[in-house]
Amino acid sequence: YKVLSETDHMTGCANRVAMDEFINVFEAYPQAMKNKVTIIAADVDHLKLINDRYGHMEGDNAICLTAELLRKHFSEYGISCRVGGDEFVCLLKNMAEQDVRRNVAEIDSEAAGMENSIGYRYSVSVGYAVYNAEQDRNLHDTIARADEWMYKIKREHENDEPSTQT
Repeated sequence: YKVLSETDHMTGCANRVAMDEFINVFEAYPQAMKNKVTIIAADVDHLKLINDRYGHMEGDNAICLTAELLRKHFSEYGISCRVGGDEFVCLLKNMAEQDVRRNVAEIDSEAAGMENSIGYRYSVSVGYAVYNAEQDRNLHDTIARADEWMYKIKREHENDEPSTQT
């Protein structure tokens, strides 16, 4: 029952309950916070348009594709959580920032490469932040900074709306 209560049924990712537990454990043990803790915030671009043009099953597929990409690139370092409709947070430890940047770039490239197989432009906005004790009171502050970065990327993607493959 515990696994079921902490797992998102559609994507197989951890859910918000599991994310909150992970955060609580980290914050309860100051030694854990000395590890490099990186937060990834990710969001499917143009999900409403995908749902409206191609149907909610295709929107669900875009969410599942995003979950797969995040797990593929970050599961070695932590957990990927679906925390809302198309919103994801990954909680990572001891991942070098250059590796984070490389994996984010690979996610962008792989998502763009899916257009031929799924029939429309698909992209994911991904931001990240590394916990900094001087800047962040807790991991929720780090999540907020990762969200800010992700929304900056999302604004850059606004003009790249999904289009039917020709």
